[in-house]
Amino acid sequence: MFSKIRLPLVPAMFFLIFSVLPGCRTLQEPFNPAIDAQKLTPVIGYVNESPKPARASDGKYYITYELVIANITKSDIAIDSIKIHDNSRNELTVLTMNRAEIARNMNLARKDAVLKAFESGFIRINLEFSDLSSVPGSVDHLLSLKMDKPYQLFSSVMDERIARTEFDKSEQLVIGPPLRGGPWLAVNVGKYHDHRLATMPIDGRWISPERWAIDWVMLTDDNRIFKGDNAKNESYPQFGKELIAVMDGKIIKAVDVFDDIMPGKLPDNMTLDNAAGNYVMIDIGDGYSALYAHIKKGTVKVKEGDTVRKGQVIGLLGNSGNTDAPHLHFHVLRGKTPLGNQGEPYVIDSFEILGVAKDAGKVDEALATGDRIEISVEKEEIRSNNFPEDVSIIKFPN
Repeated sequence: MFSKIRLPLVPAMFFLIFSVLPGCRTLQEPFNPAIDAQKLTPVIGYVNESPKPARASDGKYYITYELVIANITKSDIAIDSIKIHDNSRNELTVLTMNRAEIARNMNLARKDAVLKAFESGFIRINLEFSDLSSVPGSVDHLLSLKMDKPYQLFSSVMDERIARTEFDKSEQLVIGPPLRGGPWLAVNVGKYHDHRLATMPIDGRWISPERWAIDWVMLTDDNRIFKGDNAKNESYPQFGKELIAVMDGKIIKAVDVFDDIMPGKLPDNMTLDNAAGNYVMIDIGDGYSALYAHIKKGTVKVKEGDTVRKGQVIGLLGNSGNTDAPHLHFHVLRGKTPLGNQGEPYVIDSFEILGVAKDAGKVDEALATGDRIEISVEKEEIRSNNFPEDVSIIKFPN
C-alpha cells in the first residue's frame, strides 16, 4: 500500500553549508539596503527573491519565501524568535515565530533553531493577510539571538534586524485550468507540505521550484481517492484524464519515455532528470513557464517547438516519475527548467469550489486507505482569479 500522494518532485533536502571568515561576504546575493545605523550582525541573511502574494480561494492573500541565513562566528547561536515588521505601518508585526516554529521551518537535519559555528541554512516563511491592502510594501526581519559563548565584539544576547525585503504587489499572473471537470482535490499546497520542503542548491543558490505547486487527484462519486485495488493505476479516477494547456504558448520540452509505475512503489535511482517522469513544459510568456509532471507514457501529444492554444489537450494524467499514486503535479516557474528556477504564484481565471476537506490531516489517511473524505460545504460558488487552497475540492469548466 502506498502511504501518501503528498510528494514533491524531489524529496526534501537538508544541508549544513560552508565555513566563512569574519568580515567576508558569504552569501551569493546583493546586500540589502541600509536599515538604520550600522551594526555588527553575527547572523547575516537575505530573501532569495522578491516575494509575491496570491489570492487564494479562502479569500486570503498568501506569501511564501525562504529567509537564507548564516552564522559568521565561532559561537553557536540560538534563534529564540523572529518578528517580521511591516515598514509602512509603524513596524506593525505581521508574524512572530517562536523557537519551536523556527525549528520546524529550518532546513537543518536536526530539529533545532540553533546555527552552529559557521553554519548556514534557510527558514521557510509563510505569511497570510486578510486582503491585498494589508500586504506590506516591505518588511524587516528582527532576530532575537543567544550565543553559547562570547565572540569578538558581539554580545551574548542581542537583537538584530536583517533582510529588508520588498513585496511585489504587481498584477497577478492569471492562467486557465490545467484540467477539465471534477471533482478535483488539491493536495500538498503551501505551508508545511512537502512541496515547501523541496528547496535545493542549484547553480550556487537556493531554488524553490515547487513553492506554489499543487498535486491534483480526482474524487470518486462518493468522495474517495480510489476504488478497488490501490496497487493498480486504473483504480484511481484521475488516471488517464486529459491535461490541457493553461495558456497559449510554445512547448519548451516534452518528455515521453518513462513507464508508469505501480502505486505505492517509488522509483529507484531518482535524479533531477527523471523526477518529473514524463512531462511537458509550456512557455506561457513574460518569462513564465508551466510544468505538467507524471504524464502517462505514450500519451504526450506535443513536441518541442509546437505552438499550443489555451484548452488544447497536451497529454493524459499518469503515474511516472517520483510519485506513489496517479496525480498531476503542476507548477509555474520563472524560467525554462523544471526544477532549476524559482516557483511563482498564479491564479486560475475561473473554477467552481465545491467544498473543503473537513480534516486535512485525515486526507493523508484517505489517500492510503480509500476511506471516504468528509467535505465541509458552505456554498458552492464560482471563483475568479483565485489560487486553490489546500484540500479544496474544485470543479473546472468542461
